[in-house]
Amino acid sequence: MWQQGFVGQLFRGARWNGHETFEFLSRRRHEPGRCSKRRRQPPLCCNGSEWFDVLDPRDTKTIIGKKLRSEVHRDGDWHRAVHVWVFRTTDRSVLLQLRSAQKDTHPLCWDVSAAGHLHSGELDVLSAAKRELEEELGLAGSDPEPLFEVQSENVSESVQDREVQTVYVLRVPRQKVPRENSAVDESAALPELRLQKEEVVRVRWMPITEYLTAVETRQVGYVPRPPAYIEQLRVALSAP
Repeated sequence: MWQQGFVGQLFRGARWNGHETFEFLSRRRHEPGRCSKRRRQPPLCCNGSEWFDVLDPRDTKTIIGKKLRSEVHRDGDWHRAVHVWVFRTTDRSVLLQLRSAQKDTHPLCWDVSAAGHLHSGELDVLSAAKRELEEELGLAGSDPEPLFEVQSENVSESVQDREVQTVYVLRVPRQKVPRENSAVDESAALPELRLQKEEVVRVRWMPITEYLTAVETRQVGYVPRPPAYIEQLRVALSAP
């Protein structure tokens, strides 16, 4: 059944472990009457693969070279990434995205609201955070705030992913809505979401405490996070 969603957007309602999920209708990137800016394209190899800066494992603030994405994940080189959590303040929930089945790491698992790698030569981490919010969720003109930086290792038979992750939060503002016989009703409002179909299957809200429990206990279906990441996220978002 189709239901009315954020700012008139239509979505198909579903449930996942008791939580409502949203699968937004795709929309053309540039519609008549809408202005668009030409985005900075990542540096690509002749076969379309991305280049990443390789970091010194003894000092991850130092760049020692660059490699293709596939080579970095094959060799386990340290590289930079950015995460952005969309946080709804009214009920202390985070927006999770279900990763595409085509992802080379953790396909079809619930993950941070928006994330991506820094391209080779890209030094402005905040701009990268804003780019990922716009590309993956359609949230243009957002202003995320920095939370912390952490090192994360994900090593398996198929991939060795070692990242220095800079973590941001986008707090959804409270919007006062008048109610009959009541002063105000405070509810969180999100702009219209436009999911990047190549990266994101769907999104859903989940209380931050439940999410932290899920990753702490390594529940199936969630991208794992190191203990340092979980604890710093708990403190940053004031989860008990």
